[in-house]
Amino acid sequence: MRSFALATFTLATLLACAESSSEQTPPRPIYWTRVSFDDVGQKRALPGVVKADRQATLSFEGGGRIARLKLDVGDSFEQGETLAVLDRSSYALRLQQRRADLRQTEALLVEARDDFERHKTLITQGAVTQAAFDRVKAEYDSSTAEKELALASLDLARDALGDTLLRAPYSGTVTKRFAEPSQQTTAGEPVLEIHSTDSEIEVQVFVPENLVERLDVDTEHSVTFPAAPGRVTSGRLTRIGEQATRGAAFPVTLTLEPPPRAIRPGMTAEVQFQLNREGEASNDLVIPASAFIPGPSDDVFVFVVDEDTHTLERREIVVSRVYRDVAQVRSGLSEGEIIATRGLSFLRSKQEVVLIGTGRRRYDPPVLVEVEAGRGVP
Repeated sequence: MRSFALATFTLATLLACAESSSEQTPPRPIYWTRVSFDDVGQKRALPGVVKADRQATLSFEGGGRIARLKLDVGDSFEQGETLAVLDRSSYALRLQQRRADLRQTEALLVEARDDFERHKTLITQGAVTQAAFDRVKAEYDSSTAEKELALASLDLARDALGDTLLRAPYSGTVTKRFAEPSQQTTAGEPVLEIHSTDSEIEVQVFVPENLVERLDVDTEHSVTFPAAPGRVTSGRLTRIGEQATRGAAFPVTLTLEPPPRAIRPGMTAEVQFQLNREGEASNDLVIPASAFIPGPSDDVFVFVVDEDTHTLERREIVVSRVYRDVAQVRSGLSEGEIIATRGLSFLRSKQEVVLIGTGRRRYDPPVLVEVEAGRGVP
């Protein structure tokens, strides 16, 4: 009888302990962050293209058939080296013709000068009329002008023959090739694109009009390259375009200091611009974009942690702008407050929480059981 009463008391006690433990819901672990002033809003990542500060697209001054073009992309050359040659036969014939024209005009000029000198003597003697003298003088002046024209035409023909040789303006490397041997080309049509081997490496970025005024020349910005993950270099902002050339974006140039060895012109880059605060509100706070949820209308809310009670407060905030994975908060929060950053749909006001990664791990000691006659007593 005594054993039965003891067993009954033990069972009732265990059931009461179980009911008491089931009523105590453990604090919910949450991901969290402290609210801080906006420094992410002062940065913008924009794509750009790597280029050499000395690069050029070469073309012939005249048209014709390309007789020789041996260089290809990646080939190097020295300053003054002939890179391509046009068929020179028609240009050589034109030069020969201009030389013949010059000899003919020189012969006519000699004849006109002799006639002029003779009439100049005769008019002083009264042997010829003034009209005859004026006619001879006009012929002499015309012959002189024709010789000057023939000399100019000869120079042009000589230059045109020289322009059939495409020479390197500096030592460099071929980056693009637009033509092939035996191809017909016209004046100004691209043949080769080159860049200097001793030039500085630059990155050109097109910056939107709302950001260009927040950039300053001679400032440093970090540059990364998709083709070289993990490689970060510094770029000095050297030029800001005065006129938008692509929509409402302005060309901005940065010089890499020093340029990475594996980076070549034509590669893509990403510049992390550090903007000045001109025209930007300086009292905005920044939170992760995952740290707020929309309300029933246009309002948004966050869950703020009360550090004294470790409970949540659902609070309305005003978001001024969302940029990538962060949001700028205009009002509703204070610097240093703790907010939940993930799983907001599973949270509620007054809920007790524990911050992940802080404090000691929760430890519940085991229930001590006194054993009597094979039965446990708590």
